[in-house]
Amino acid sequence: MAPCAGCYLTLKKANEYLKDHPGDHINKTMDRVDLHYAGKIKVRHPLEVLSSDTGVQAIAAAVKRPLKGWKVASYYGCQMVRPYADMDDPYDPQIMDRIMEAMGAEPVDYPYKTRCCGGSLTGTVEEVGQRLVYMLFNEMGKHGANAVATACPLCHFNLDVYQSKVLERFSKGFDQAKGKKLDPLPILHFTQIIGYALGVEPKQLGFKDLMTPPSARLVAAS
Repeated sequence: MAPCAGCYLTLKKANEYLKDHPGDHINKTMDRVDLHYAGKIKVRHPLEVLSSDTGVQAIAAAVKRPLKGWKVASYYGCQMVRPYADMDDPYDPQIMDRIMEAMGAEPVDYPYKTRCCGGSLTGTVEEVGQRLVYMLFNEMGKHGANAVATACPLCHFNLDVYQSKVLERFSKGFDQAKGKKLDPLPILHFTQIIGYALGVEPKQLGFKDLMTPPSARLVAAS
């Protein structure tokens, strides 16, 4: 199980390659030290495990704090469902949205669910990376989000850490549908949101360690 989308994709790609090419030079090289890979391992992301093994209904039944008033934009990133579509639809994934809905939140439908957040570009080619982050926030805001769920640590880092810089650079802020300026969006890993809905205290979930934690109004509403 790989919680990082980049690690998940790399491991899955290597796994699929070795299953399709069992006689490849990689196994021939490993044979020299009495190692062999038969391709029997399945690479999985925690979202898939929670959705398929635990089940959305089981998560819903365990909710102690329904997420009333939460309008969550689930951000999947560009590597988790592409090019391998085993987990969900590569163009319009719904796996995280279903979990958010099961906990009482309102899933926000927006067109950039799987668009790149810039990855390491935010630290190397800052102008390009920040623009990509801005485009995501702007679409989330246009569609009424008041919170963001991430499923990749690097995506989470980019959206949470660089949000203030993006707001400062794009002075008009994030436009909502009626042209209102959107307040900074709290960025939470999907496991933090699940934990909160299941009754774990915000302090234990690290809410205060976020650059933009959920507002007291949002937390009090649930």
